[in-house]
Amino acid sequence: MINLENAYNILMILLLICSFVILFSNDFLLIIPMTAVFSLIITVIYLIFRAPDVAITEVAVGACVSTILLFTAYKKTNPDQENSSINFIHIIPLAIILLGALYLILELPEFGSMANPIHHHVSNYYLANTKIDTGINSVVSAILASYRGYDTMGETIVIMLSAIGVLNILKKS
Repeated sequence: MINLENAYNILMILLLICSFVILFSNDFLLIIPMTAVFSLIITVIYLIFRAPDVAITEVAVGACVSTILLFTAYKKTNPDQENSSINFIHIIPLAIILLGALYLILELPEFGSMANPIHHHVSNYYLANTKIDTGINSVVSAILASYRGYDTMGETIVIMLSAIGVLNILKKS
């Protein structure tokens, strides 16, 4: 089975390939899916770093919403342009990335097994030491307010700024 360090290294190589394709490609229809692939690879890296909340946000915003918006913008700005043909050169980096991702998927630990490394993280520490460290009886409140306070504050600021942006857009229309 592959360890997390090797998986991380493979993902970094795949990120570099994506980056070079995005930087040096002149075909916008290749750049859009490559940015989605880049976002999906970043999502897996967030999962390796045990940040599932950030990973969910990245896959929703980075891979899905951004890709849809970019394709829509492309279609609206180039309505008369015919579909560009797929060149073999375009397929090579995508094939390399997909093969690397397939290799990583095949090396993942068994889904749902309690022996997986993800289940041996900080949860036991939180359960044993929350009352001692924070003085708060509720483990969930202590984690959000104390252990992950800056993360929670950052997420709150992002939501607040999004609400302000939506209100400004609605006010102008």
